[in-house]
Amino acid sequence: MVLGDDYQSYCLQYVNKAYCEITGLNASAMLGKPYWNFFPTGNGPTDGCKNAIESKTLNSNSSEEVFYGERTFLSNAYAKKSRDGKGINSIHILSDITSHKKLNSDLIQSNYFLELVIENMPIRIFWKSCDLLYLGCNTKFAQDAGYASPADLVGKSDYQMSWRAQAEMFRADDKAAIESKVSRLDYEEESTAPDGGFVWLKTSKLPLSDAKGSVSGMLGFYQDITKEKLEHDRVVLEEKRHLENLNKALAATIQALSSTMELRDPYTSGHQNRVANLAQAIAKELHWSEDEIGGLRMAATIHDIGKIAIPSEILTKPSKLSEFEEKLMQEHPERGYQLLKNIEFPWPVAQIVRQHHERMDGSGYPMGLKGNEILPEAKLLAVADSIEAMSTNRPYRMALGLKAALREIKAQSGIKYDAEIVKAALKLLKGKRSIEDLK
Repeated sequence: MVLGDDYQSYCLQYVNKAYCEITGLNASAMLGKPYWNFFPTGNGPTDGCKNAIESKTLNSNSSEEVFYGERTFLSNAYAKKSRDGKGINSIHILSDITSHKKLNSDLIQSNYFLELVIENMPIRIFWKSCDLLYLGCNTKFAQDAGYASPADLVGKSDYQMSWRAQAEMFRADDKAAIESKVSRLDYEEESTAPDGGFVWLKTSKLPLSDAKGSVSGMLGFYQDITKEKLEHDRVVLEEKRHLENLNKALAATIQALSSTMELRDPYTSGHQNRVANLAQAIAKELHWSEDEIGGLRMAATIHDIGKIAIPSEILTKPSKLSEFEEKLMQEHPERGYQLLKNIEFPWPVAQIVRQHHERMDGSGYPMGLKGNEILPEAKLLAVADSIEAMSTNRPYRMALGLKAALREIKAQSGIKYDAEIVKAALKLLKGKRSIEDLK
């Protein structure tokens, strides 16, 4: 709208189509009349309009917000004057800024909500520039850093924080996050607390990008997990002690079972322990894990436990067994399995005992398993058991000797016995006169 020569009367001299649309009237109905009768409505001129017109400055202007229902307009008033200060006219430009105001209000509300969330989260939150200086943080972070408020940290570096002793580590970590442009989430690290003690932190660091996609800094989160860490360590330690006690009790039980067997069969006294020692040595040669060796040794220590069910006269018979007696003797792996199957070992001990007379070509017993059907521990136990049996005395024959035992397993390598295990056994026992030399 434009106010004419008699602009101090604030009467309309010109209005455009948009102004007519707002008022719902045509121009002829409004010209020559005060604008506040139509829009912006009121009892007189708006403050901005008066200020612009009454100003002693040439070509003065003023700006203000005016309201029309639920819509908001920005009114810019320009007073045009001659050099002698006489008025020429006044021009008003009214811009609908309703959407802008709402967007700005939503943004303010969103920022307020974001600040509220950041400020009240029980974790350290901070953001840094690419030169690793702090741009902002929440109060929790500021206090843990040794400052009263977030504003105190702006522009400072880690060398000025309570964790200055770890400054180099943190800065290197931050630099890596910025340069890699890859977020690093939920990893643990140790830090200094404000009281000088140490805390465990769960850390996440995210590179920040500007509108062009270039990294402009980083956002970081530190969560104090010291209590959880200490509680976890305590539980782990208790579980470890409990497991150690269980293993000790289990080992003692196994040894008792082994000793019971040997009381019934004095001719094989020490056989199971010698087999266990040899099996363990071969497993180490093959670089088995401590856990795998533990299960193997436990099974080897009682691999003949099933012989408890075999009559002692058969066990100690000084001559060759009959066909019936041989079949009865061959039941001991299955008998051992039946004795052990309901005991909850950390390893498949019962199955290892059951399979220790199985052979790679299927010629073994009691199930006639072949190749990979046989457990690795049972394959190794078969080799150790055969070497020990051939190289020591039996009730029905004298010892064949270690050299003869090694010749036999070498001849059956890849046939009855696992080739890799045989190779390790031969290497281990090369030049030895007996398996006792391994000690």
